[in-house]
Amino acid sequence: MPLSFSHALHECRTANLGQIDARGKVMVSIGAADLWYFKWIDENCGMPERHIGVEYYMPKPENLPGNVEWIVNTAGHMPGVGSGVADILFSGQNIEHLWQDEVAGFLAEAHRVLKPGGLFVADSPNRAITEVYGGAHPEHMVELTPEEAVELFTAAGFDVVSAKGVFLCRDLRTGEILSIETLTDAAPNSTIVRCVNASDHPDASYVWWIQAGRAEREFDASAVKAVIERYWARGWPERLNRLVSNIGKTRTADDGRRFWESDAGEGGALAYGPYAPLKAGRYRATLFVRPLTSPPGPVLGHVDVVVTSEAVVKASRDLTSQDLTVDTWTPVSLEFTLDEMIFGFQIRLFSNGEVALSVERRIELVVMD
Repeated sequence: MPLSFSHALHECRTANLGQIDARGKVMVSIGAADLWYFKWIDENCGMPERHIGVEYYMPKPENLPGNVEWIVNTAGHMPGVGSGVADILFSGQNIEHLWQDEVAGFLAEAHRVLKPGGLFVADSPNRAITEVYGGAHPEHMVELTPEEAVELFTAAGFDVVSAKGVFLCRDLRTGEILSIETLTDAAPNSTIVRCVNASDHPDASYVWWIQAGRAEREFDASAVKAVIERYWARGWPERLNRLVSNIGKTRTADDGRRFWESDAGEGGALAYGPYAPLKAGRYRATLFVRPLTSPPGPVLGHVDVVVTSEAVVKASRDLTSQDLTVDTWTPVSLEFTLDEMIFGFQIRLFSNGEVALSVERRIELVVMD
């Protein structure tokens, strides 16, 4: 039986982790989630003499190994970790969970806690691939491409030694995107081939894995900020537009507008997503909707905004024939307030099947404060 995608990805990451020798060294781990994490490190890297786990959101596990110190700090602010103490800093699947200001803070802290020449290791999903698949983790902010990550880490005072790929997702001959829903053991794109060939092709892989040395040069705050602003300006709008549809057929207009189209008599979720994090504040979210024929009734469906995996409703409205004009793209907006940062923001459009509808594959999100 072929491996599942998540299992294959974990095994590939484990293989890369196994190339790090932590025996007798001081290691800092960002986002050390639980006891399994320290076992994973010990079994694959060798046991560090001192292992500092930095974790803010998860409770401290009981029965930690004797070499482990649990520090309740965020990645962007680690006062509990001394300067120049670490031989190795590992940030596994972490940077994509950070807001703009937190990314800069994390890299400044990583540079501070590592010894000169210390090893900085980070891996993260590659936006050049994940944006093609769509869908999203509710706690992911903006994912970086390998090129962006190398530029960012260099600006932060690290000399990149290697940038590898983890699990190939594009055919190297044709450029065709490969399935992650169904893996195969048949050549030329078997699971084993994809695991092996990913290493030299981070741009075509699901995850990039970067190892860098902490250079003698100082952390360049202005250069780091400029890189973050550039990739955030590209990546955050893309992240917000990771919508999906249950009933819509994919269409592209002559002007390049991408949308879903449903038939009359077909009810259901025409658009929903992006299942993203949002900070506390007041927002206006807008979808762009077009009926293809005159509605026979007053109510065509409804639109709502929900948050968290429990789909807590923050705003809702009926979609009515008075809102829309045949063959005209009309903005349909909802305003809502968040009292705290949440994960899993979605705007959803449900058609009741009264009329054929189109909806653009994008949202417009405006901060009202």
